[in-house]
Order: sequence, then structure tokens, then C-alpha cells
Amino acid sequence: MDNFNIENFELYVTNAMSADEKMVFEQKIFDDPQFAADFEHFKTLKAGIRKQSLQDRLDILKKNIDHKPSEDPEPLRHSWASYLLYLLGLAILMALIFYLVRSPEKPETQPSLPAVHTQKQDSLQQQDLDSLRSDTMRFIPQKTVVPAVKGKTSVSKQDKGYADNEFTPKNQWREAMALYSKPQNLASIMRDGPSESDKKFNDAILLFKASKYQEVTALIGNEKDEKNLYLNAHALLLTGKTQQATVIFRNFADDDFSTYHEESRWYLALALFANYPETKDELNSLTAQLLTVPDYKQKVADLIAKMK
Repeated sequence: MDNFNIENFELYVTNAMSADEKMVFEQKIFDDPQFAADFEHFKTLKAGIRKQSLQDRLDILKKNIDHKPSEDPEPLRHSWASYLLYLLGLAILMALIFYLVRSPEKPETQPSLPAVHTQKQDSLQQQDLDSLRSDTMRFIPQKTVVPAVKGKTSVSKQDKGYADNEFTPKNQWREAMALYSKPQNLASIMRDGPSESDKKFNDAILLFKASKYQEVTALIGNEKDEKNLYLNAHALLLTGKTQQATVIFRNFADDDFSTYHEESRWYLALALFANYPETKDELNSLTAQLLTVPDYKQKVADLIAKMK
């Protein structure tokens, strides 16, 4: 494994290659067994480094938890004395306030004026009441009623139980799709004697580029190899089947050895957001992790803004 290959491996895993470079890279994996073996060794080493870093953090956390403060009776005695003095001062202050409150000054009374009612005053009072009712009615929200269609009952937005800007499944999926962009590391497999799975993948790529996502899931929905599963997850997400997409993206995100590990964490966040707020806890944890990745920092910031 030479330095040139290591640099290319790092660029591919961090999604820093262009679409053409990724196509050449993936083609070389299929054509060069030694190159493919070196790439697998690289992913193993990278995953090991990541796990070792996590283990070091856990060891530090355990040391902080196991550390017990020394028990010194002298500071405890000082703290109790200070606490008692504080209570005594508070009691004196409360007694003083109670004493002051119990002896309020007698308020001055205004001399009452004889009530004189005239017909003109009654008319003015009635006009004031009418004006008050009119002003009040302007601030009472009115129901917006959808015109009735034959065979259907008109229902107002308030009767639905939610407003247009609330977290409803349809609204959430549209908001998630506003942040979605197609992956760049999908390339057709061009080699002699492709397998049946490879042929389906090549056909599915063409359908995916043509935005025929339901046909993609119909074609490769039962395939179990990594590249077909990843492409199918995108097609499911784009057709609104977010829960099925979530399961596939989560498996890739949890697999440190997967080629699609890093990208899948972002698409998993979109799939979780499409089911927000039921997925609030998992989504909050995932976005906190992605904020530390430079390539996804701005995307995650935009996603968090939509969650508020």
C-alpha cells in the first residue's frame, strides 16, 4: 500500500473526489484485486483508529467519574455555620417585611359625586359599547372554510387539528426533500461478464437518473448487496417511504467498514427529519455528531433551523 493509494483512499472515503474521479476509482477496485485488497485494509485501519479514539475518551470519562473528592470534616463545619447564619439573617428580614406589611397607610378616599344620568350620556355609553364589540370582533380568529365539493363535507383548517406550518408527515417530507441532493458516488459497473446483480444495478442507475424512483425500487428492492441497497434507500426516501429508507441508511451509518458509512449519516438525518418529532432524540444525537464534520456543517445547520 503506497502513499499515492493511501491519499486516494482518504479522498474517496471523505467524499472529496469528483464524480469522474469516483467512477475511475470504483472501476479500479473491480479491475485490480490488489488495489481492492489495499482499500479494504485501509478501511479496517481507519475504523480501528476511530474506535481507539472513542475508547480513549471513554477511559478519560471513567477516570473522572471514579475520582472522589476528599472528605474533610473541617470545611463541612464551616459550611454548616455559614448556612445557619444565612437562615438567621433571612428570618430577621422576613420578620421586618411582615411588620411593615401589617401596618399599611390608610388610603385616601375620593369624595363621591352624585350620579347624574341623562339621555345623552346613555346614548354615548351605548355607542361606546357598540364600538368595543366591533373592535373586539376584529381580533377573534375566523375559521377559513374550504368550499364544499359534491360528495364531501367542507372542513375548516382549525377543524383538521393542525395548521399548514405544523409538523405533519407530508409537510416534514417536503421540508426534508428541500435539503436533499443526489449522491455523487453512484457509478455504473462496466466490466466483462457482469453478474445479474450488476446488470440490475446498471439499469437502476439509469432509472434513478431519469427520476423513475418507483421503478428503481421495483427492480432492485430484493437485492442484498451493498451498492443496490444504498441506491434503493435513496429511491425509497424520494418516494416518501421514509421509514424503510431509515432502516437501510441506519445500517450503513452504523457500519464503520462500509463504503457508504459517511454519506449515509447525512441521508439518515434527512429520513429521521421526515418523521420528526417522533424521531427527535435520535435526530438530535446525529446532528450533534455531523456538526463536527466540515462537509456537512452548513447542511446540518440548515436542518436544525427547520426543526425550530
